[in-house]
Amino acid sequence: MKIFVEFGGVRFRFDSDCDIIVETTMSPFFFADDGVTDVNVRLIHDFSRAPLPTGPRVGEDLLLEYYREGDRLTCLTKGSAGRVVACCVYDGQYRDMTCWLNFPVGSPADSLGSVLRMLPLRRTLLMRGVLFLHASQVALGDTGILFTAPSGTGKTTQARLWKRFRGAQILCNDRTLTDGRRTWGFPMDGSEPVRSAERRKLGAVVILEQAPENRLRRLGPREAIPRLMSQLVLDVWDPEAQAMACRLLLELMKCKPVYLLACTADEAAVRCLEQGLI
Repeated sequence: MKIFVEFGGVRFRFDSDCDIIVETTMSPFFFADDGVTDVNVRLIHDFSRAPLPTGPRVGEDLLLEYYREGDRLTCLTKGSAGRVVACCVYDGQYRDMTCWLNFPVGSPADSLGSVLRMLPLRRTLLMRGVLFLHASQVALGDTGILFTAPSGTGKTTQARLWKRFRGAQILCNDRTLTDGRRTWGFPMDGSEPVRSAERRKLGAVVILEQAPENRLRRLGPREAIPRLMSQLVLDVWDPEAQAMACRLLLELMKCKPVYLLACTADEAAVRCLEQGLI
């Protein structure tokens, strides 16, 4: 079974030895096979053949453990009771990956959405200049505006206000991909997903704070970078990944504005930002 999907302008080809479940929510991200891919992923359902790592662990997050043995990189997906449910081996350029799956063919876990969580996806995108940001995105014509802030601050609220009062299109509610010039949605988009693969020109990044009255000011790198770094979906255990992300944010800020919007949850916030953008 072959599957071709694109995230943030990065093209993935999946070759599976068995048919896997492909969610309909993935359909906006499909592309026709034209022989051009950035990342090739092979899926194998015989876990007994998986080359499990024997060296020390170099990092981990809530789901994955990462290992390096010479030129070989490996991530293991952790299940319940310490069980390993997948083993993914990949090269240093994050171009060729082989993932051994430790669950029955046709089970709920045997789906494209689940498999994506078993890959070093964040770093794969980062290697190609794409940042993975906790952000809502609205589009006005061909231009995207990103709202980013800690959970509960009001990213989704501000996006809805722009839709209600300015007719903006909501492209995502929680996760946005950007290379600093363009923006895209992502299929796994939080609790209220908007699964759009549409591409837009990045207009501005807006960091939100709740406040009793609306104030807008443009930030320089010294203030903006720490705030934006905290909202990246990033391998925080990996100093190289953090350095790459910081460089990409600095490049973004050379050509795109980053604002801090202290805001209320009404149309006045829309007007305040609108006036600043104009």
